[in-house]
Amino acid sequence: MTHFHAPPYEYAILPLGRTHYQFAGPPSGEVVVLIHGNAAPLITWDETVGPLVDAGYRVLRYDLFGHGLSDVPTLRRYDKTLYENQLSGLLEILKIDKPVAIVGTSQGGTIAAQFTVRFPDRVTKVCMLAPFVDNLERKLLALLRQPVFGELLIRMASCSKLMDQSACFMDSRVWAAFRDRLQMVWSAAGRRVAILANLRGDALEDASEVFRSLAALRKPVRLLWGDQDQSISRHSISHLRDLVPKCDYSELQGAAHLMHVEFPERINPLVVEFLGAQNSNSRP
Repeated sequence: MTHFHAPPYEYAILPLGRTHYQFAGPPSGEVVVLIHGNAAPLITWDETVGPLVDAGYRVLRYDLFGHGLSDVPTLRRYDKTLYENQLSGLLEILKIDKPVAIVGTSQGGTIAAQFTVRFPDRVTKVCMLAPFVDNLERKLLALLRQPVFGELLIRMASCSKLMDQSACFMDSRVWAAFRDRLQMVWSAAGRRVAILANLRGDALEDASEVFRSLAALRKPVRLLWGDQDQSISRHSISHLRDLVPKCDYSELQGAAHLMHVEFPERINPLVVEFLGAQNSNSRP
């Protein structure tokens, strides 16, 4: 598997802390923003950046707060406005004034939708890979949201358990190779704080209204999902398709949650094709 060799680490100083980002591609290219999910930081896009750059795009990927090399804000709750403001602030610091296309995976797909609904003039189109919709385990969530008890539960989780994303892959060898890269940018202490704050905020509440609002904007939307995904259920994806009926949907047979990492040869052409397609959803 070939990985994109990223430029040196770069950081943007935002009000709530540093954001680690990487920019690649021709300066004159249309900007595509890649937003990772909870499974892994920006390295999840290592197999995606190269093909997008080869297609002429200027690619921006970054670590969400609490992930990778970005800071971990000391907040009890990570609400969706935190993630929306992080991206908005990053685009402002980098002086990206023109609208961008956004590709997001898992919670990153939901953040992409939330950002688009809040800042519709700043986004041209949205591609979502198995985005979070509505299916968190409510009983566990209620326990984790309790003061003290939530901290106790998250401390009891071992480092290996917190980092384990094996269920997101079909092939254990691909997961093993990815885990080696993940270990280099993974902090147990930081992840514990961020996981708990993320679960206590509203960023993982039922996102049905967000997707309904996204559909009302009539922007081009592509939705990709693997039929072996153990994180996002078929029921959730069916519900999302009902909410955004004009989305361009592709179902990948034999693919799990991190399908863009495991099967880049199948996912990248779908993403590149969608980004290059003419806007048809906005027509009357």
